Amino acid sequence: MNGASKFNGIQAAFSYCVQQVRTYDYHPYLCLLHLPPTMRKAAFALRAFNVETARAMDVVSNPMTGIGRLLWWQEAIDKIFSKKKVEHPTAQVLSAIISEHKISKSWLKKSVEARWHPLNSS
Repeated sequence: MNGASKFNGIQAAFSYCVQQVRTYDYHPYLCLLHLPPTMRKAAFALRAFNVETARAMDVVSNPMTGIGRLLWWQEAIDKIFSKKKVEHPTAQVLSAIISEHKISKSWLKKSVEARWHPLNSS
């Protein structure tokens, strides 16, 4: 992939993140618009990650499918931190921002794990 198409790919992925936050987390979306541009990409990536994991159980009819989505995110985090490509726009933007903004792998994984703990109490 050449530099221009890589840039277009990450720009499209970032646009996806912004749209996800705008659609499913509107009030934080409005706040994120006021961040300095140097922080905005990371903030939208993290909020989009939150949206993706928060909705994992809401968009499926079978709880096991939702758990599968959360497990997919656990694996995606491992791949991101191993410098492997993940074919998902939110994961691509996370991959682009983790080192620059010192995003913690354990924090991301704990965020996903917290999503299925309520399932264990039922």
